[in-house]
Amino acid sequence: VDVMPVPAENEGTITLPNGINIPGTYVLKYFTLGSPLPLSVSDRFEVAFPCIDVAAPAQVEIGRPMKVSLRVDNFDFVRAAAMGVEPPRMSASDSVAIFAIGAKGEDAKCVWLQVVPSWTQSTDLNVSTFKPPAPGQYRIKYRLGMYDDSVAGETLFTVKFPRKGANRFATFELETLSTQALREARVFVSLNPTDMDQELVMVMKDIAASVQSALEDINVTCTFVCLNFRQAREESAFEHGVCRAIRKSLGEIDKCRPLFVSLLGERYGLVPQLHARDNRGIQQMYEEYPWMENLKNPFVNTALGYSMLEIELLYSVLMVDPEGALVYHRDLNYVQNHVLPKDRGKYLEVGCGEMKTAAARSAMADLTMRLKGVTGLEIKSYPHPDAIVDLLSRDLITVIRQQFPLSSTPTMVE
Repeated sequence: VDVMPVPAENEGTITLPNGINIPGTYVLKYFTLGSPLPLSVSDRFEVAFPCIDVAAPAQVEIGRPMKVSLRVDNFDFVRAAAMGVEPPRMSASDSVAIFAIGAKGEDAKCVWLQVVPSWTQSTDLNVSTFKPPAPGQYRIKYRLGMYDDSVAGETLFTVKFPRKGANRFATFELETLSTQALREARVFVSLNPTDMDQELVMVMKDIAASVQSALEDINVTCTFVCLNFRQAREESAFEHGVCRAIRKSLGEIDKCRPLFVSLLGERYGLVPQLHARDNRGIQQMYEEYPWMENLKNPFVNTALGYSMLEIELLYSVLMVDPEGALVYHRDLNYVQNHVLPKDRGKYLEVGCGEMKTAAARSAMADLTMRLKGVTGLEIKSYPHPDAIVDLLSRDLITVIRQQFPLSSTPTMVE
């Protein structure tokens, strides 16, 4: 492989200027000048490919950068430094490649490749341009460019769809794809925040986490949309204008179809007061949603003609096929038996906006009666706010699994 002169006095250190470039088993032999026979032979030693430890996150979300850490695993850098030996330097012709894994665990296709600048001991790569064709398992390989792309290290990782927050109103950035293709289950939650405050917290925390955990195996992201979340007063929804609030609500319902959840108590909800500044917006809204002008609750004779709660139920359940809609009613006995008399005011119907108490109670009774008459809609009763967690989680998981079968996973183009 190489021949080098012996140092003066036959003592000292010999350094191979170019090292040994081919892995294998080697010996050193000491020859005198002109003799074909060695005077001394060393023990055998091995020259091996560098072993690269490749580290990456176990799970990566589509569209997010990931860090890949590389480290030479079979060289003692501490000992080399003590001996004054220069550490090995990885070639600038080396590369990192990412492969999709086939059904039998084989490398199906190289989906990403990047040449790695020369480095020694360890380095990090920021993989920001990787665009996987679909969720699934992938393999990262470190390949040695000087040795026909022999693999010096590898690791596995899983690609999943992005996980959005539990109360986000914006859809995914991939606007060209439908929520079905993105496998995003958007669930609109309709309720009165005043008397359903306990249920609201449970939906956005306990139920959201439970449902998402149960859907991981089918690669579905569950996004809960509740415009009342973190609003202590019903009036807060209309602080930027009545028409804007209604449009926002109906727009979110369209994005979430057919998934809709409504939790009903005793309150009909606030009927917002209209002001002169709302007149133009109301007329534009009637042009966009003509049913709103004529379809009124018979017991609401002022303002819009219905509460925000009834508008959402009209648009999601009463005027369309309720497939995918879940409606629940809390038992009145909960207020009588579990709430202190001094605290019952927020649970029982009071005057709503421009309405009197008697009219509000009649309006809620009329709304409930019409909901019970909807074909294919079952209104389930629950005795206590704590009971809604298991009930709604179980029902919602069933509905979402029906809406997102595994057979409808995205195509390679999607």
